[in-house]
Amino acid sequence: MSSLSVLVLGAGALFGVAGAASAEAAPYVSARQCVAGGGQVTHSAVSPTGSICLGGEYNGRWVIYT
Repeated sequence: MSSLSVLVLGAGALFGVAGAASAEAAPYVSARQCVAGGGQVTHSAVSPTGSICLGGEYNGRWVIYT
C-alpha cells in the first residue's frame, strides 16, 4: 500500500511541475511592451533577437520589433 501512495504522490508532483511550466510567460515582448512596462530596450549578445528588456515588468525578456 505504501508504494502505491508514493507512486501517486510522485505523479502529482510531476503534473504540478508541468502545470507550473505551462503558466510561465512567453520569453519575448515587443519593444513597446517593454517600455510601457517600465523597462528599457538594450542590446544583448545573448538574446536571439539582439535586444533585451532591462527593468520593469518584463525584465530579462527578449525584445522583438513588430
